[in-house]
Amino acid sequence: MAIASAPATESIIDQVVLAAFKKAGLLPIEYEIGADSTWAAKSSHGRDILNRIMYSPEVNSSIDYFMDFDDVVLTANEQYYTMNSDVLNVLGDASYIPADNADTKDTEGETQVTQINVHRWNTLSSKNATGRPSLFYVKRTGKSIQVRLWPQPDEAGTIRFQVHTLAASSKVGSDDFDLRRYWENYLVHAVACELMVDSKMPVEDQTIVIAERNRLLVECKKAAEPNEPPVLILTHRTGWSNM
Repeated sequence: MAIASAPATESIIDQVVLAAFKKAGLLPIEYEIGADSTWAAKSSHGRDILNRIMYSPEVNSSIDYFMDFDDVVLTANEQYYTMNSDVLNVLGDASYIPADNADTKDTEGETQVTQINVHRWNTLSSKNATGRPSLFYVKRTGKSIQVRLWPQPDEAGTIRFQVHTLAASSKVGSDDFDLRRYWENYLVHAVACELMVDSKMPVEDQTIVIAERNRLLVECKKAAEPNEPPVLILTHRTGWSNM
């Protein structure tokens, strides 16, 4: 028997939603997208559920897929910068890219910008100091993430931050969902669980789907674990350790 030369077709968002309705027992197996006038309302509700699942800690906060770099162009003598709305957090240290670099890809002269806590930021004595930024504090109060630099930049350089971002929106049914393909079965079961609760389906039926959803989540998280080589750091005491 021949094996298909092309990989399996990636499902669009509305196909995930449709499969979830069927899994929940709310649509017949033979139903197709747009089969009747109720599909628009059903699919909209399903996409709202999928959007919430994609933004949930169970999915969005647990895998490296949503880690990225964010290049922030600086303004001379400005120390406060509000990150884009899709940035959930700023991670680790950053890199300062001098203004004389033509871009942020083939750079030279980068220097580390170290993340510090609020106590150290608050005790910096000269917050009006200017120069090449070497420290930053991440203010996480409220909806937006703000980065505060020290010292204030003396040129329009760039800082490359490591950030944790939100998944892309699931509001358009013809789009792909913003996860690797092996998450699809989990998403189908996760949306189906919410649909069953919304539709007051029998608890015993919900229990079966919930158990499978939870099992699939564990498997997906295992598959999503980073494959980077481990870094081992060894320390030892010397005669100068207590000096």
